[in-house]
Amino acid sequence: MAAGETKKTVAAEEKTAAVSSALTNGDKSLQTGDFNAAIAFYEKAIAKDPESGEALNGLGRAYYELARYQEAITVLDHALSLRTNYSAAYLNRGCSYAKLNQNEKAVADFNRAIQLKPDYAEAYLYRGNAYGQYNMTSAIEDYTRALLLKDNRYDEAYLARGSIYKSIFDKTKDEDIKKKAIYDLANAINMTSIPAVRNDAEEKLRILTGAASDITAQTPHVFVHYNDSADESVVSLIGGDISRKKSRWRACSRLMVPRLATSGTTTRKTSRTHKSSGDCKSRP
Repeated sequence: MAAGETKKTVAAEEKTAAVSSALTNGDKSLQTGDFNAAIAFYEKAIAKDPESGEALNGLGRAYYELARYQEAITVLDHALSLRTNYSAAYLNRGCSYAKLNQNEKAVADFNRAIQLKPDYAEAYLYRGNAYGQYNMTSAIEDYTRALLLKDNRYDEAYLARGSIYKSIFDKTKDEDIKKKAIYDLANAINMTSIPAVRNDAEEKLRILTGAASDITAQTPHVFVHYNDSADESVVSLIGGDISRKKSRWRACSRLMVPRLATSGTTTRKTSRTHKSSGDCKSRP
């Protein structure tokens, strides 16, 4: 290999390594909530490689976290002009549009993300949030799809769907809807490690049940009581031996209801401060 070609190869390898290092550090800064540092690292990556879709998407995400939504959209527009099949960039831009109350544009981006990645549970969740502003039925359908894609282990989707059911109950006073809201909110409490999700679900559950301070469940199979008895249609959704679970639930209601839990500040992958279920949070 000629000397000139060797220098080009070394330079290309150094550029790749520098971009990779900046992306890794940007991702770490995002995960720890140091969004200004994340911006600096992504800008460093972009300076080395202006066509890095990952760096542009990460930069858009960091802008989003700092509530710089229009800047996020501008950067994500660029990312998508370079990589038109980038599902995560559509997700993040959709979240930014939603924060600016541009729900039609948000839904269009979430639709595209789902078209590109049909098992994208987060896109269903956030599209549900956008639909929730004007179409509760579609919102519930999207939250349910998100739960199915996550094997029913998705705290934010339970909170979002439970909140919609609560809103419907507030207007209709339909007792069956109330039971669905209680079930979803109890599930959100049981499986979350995000304080904001827990607090929101607990507050809504207190309002629904009229309880002062003792509404929660410490295990996934012990649910709050409802009018001093277990409702079979709700308990059956838990699975397994319904009669045994109903018995446990009634015993919990009669003898003691577990106190409010105060555990954990970390999420499934890393520590972060949770803002709302509409927040973008992935850079796949």
